[in-house]
Amino acid sequence: AMNIPRGERVVESAFHGRARIEGNDCGYNTIAASGSHACILHWNRNDGDINPGELLLLDAGIELDSYYTADITRTLPITGRFTPAQRSLYMLVYEAQKAPLIKYLLKLKEYTRVIIFCSKKQNVKLLTADLKRSKFKVEEIHSDLMQDQREKVMQDFRNKNLTILVATDILSRGIDIDEIELVINYDVPNDGEDYIHRIGRTARAQSQGTAFTFISPTEQRKFATIETLLEKSVIKAEVPAEFGETPAYDPAAYKSAEKPRNFSSGGNKGGKKFWKKK
Repeated sequence: AMNIPRGERVVESAFHGRARIEGNDCGYNTIAASGSHACILHWNRNDGDINPGELLLLDAGIELDSYYTADITRTLPITGRFTPAQRSLYMLVYEAQKAPLIKYLLKLKEYTRVIIFCSKKQNVKLLTADLKRSKFKVEEIHSDLMQDQREKVMQDFRNKNLTILVATDILSRGIDIDEIELVINYDVPNDGEDYIHRIGRTARAQSQGTAFTFISPTEQRKFATIETLLEKSVIKAEVPAEFGETPAYDPAAYKSAEKPRNFSSGGNKGGKKFWKKK
């Protein structure tokens, strides 16, 4: 499909053709969105080109004779392998470590566009207030804001008058902005599709971008389910030793709320470093 006009249509046709070979039909309009199209809500025109170095968002379903629809949602690298700029990383942390770690990551370089996703509006509001106190250029997006307020925030973000957006998943689908350098999942998304749409904000149109997901002990089982959906393990990044002890990754072991921890000593081991201060 690369280097062919309307390569997205080729991907759509291949999926449809396979469904028909198996005696089934497509359950709904297929989304085969490459590059910047991946960030347009419900893109199903599928008339764009597919270029090396971009990502493809595929959302498609097969309708069986029983009228049951089985669907998939995947973000795929066009060349078959994710580039280092397109990788998704996770960090094992306790809840109390999340906000300090976000500030640490934001100070590593001078970012122009960053999105931080939270699953709860209350977390969006609290984190935004905390970052403002630390003098970051940040605003919030959630359903409590009026439409004109959300549009004003988005316009400032597009014009680079604003560096950081803290948002609920209201923003994960439909945003059409290039050059988002960093996405941070403050908490684990509620389902795999939300995760895919969140991290799909980075590395558009061959730009450089990285996505981090913070996983507390009580979120580990949820994240394990997302890894099963993705059919791949997400890379673990090392939390700097200065943040103290961090939890081990053992989804089966965490079934109840976290207990308070002392973060004065210890450190995360076994992860990979993906940053250095500039």
